[in-house]
Amino acid sequence: MITKELRQAMIEKANAIIEENQFIAEELIVDGIIDLLDETAAFDKLSAPTALDLIAAERERHVTVEGWTKEGDAQHVNGELARAAAAYAIPYEYHSERRQLWPKNWDRQMWKPTPENRIKELVKAGALIAAEIDRLNNLEQKEVKNDPAN
Repeated sequence: MITKELRQAMIEKANAIIEENQFIAEELIVDGIIDLLDETAAFDKLSAPTALDLIAAERERHVTVEGWTKEGDAQHVNGELARAAAAYAIPYEYHSERRQLWPKNWDRQMWKPTPENRIKELVKAGALIAAEIDRLNNLEQKEVKNDPAN
């Protein structure tokens, strides 16, 4: 299992790569984070990066690289995060269905399928699901705080 310290070091290394190479496309950055996780696993033969490690790294990239915030996620009240996750999660053979699932009000440039790397697509889907869960949890917490009965 990747420790908190090691995860933080990997994030810092990814951020350094990003700062040095602002012109790098998003996909190269994601590849770099996944490569960092793979390198870490090489040092720790007992533990390869888990799906949760990969998803957490992608979600962290959403925040640190893309600038996504919980306030921004809160604006997606029509299932956009879940639809985008579903679009990435569906296998490439269902290409037309995948594109139909992509939220209509989202820029098509945000849709970056990687059919040659199934794990990367599932990691993207997982990170978007995590964002939707966080959004719903935050909404519930606000409702509880605003409930006069509490």
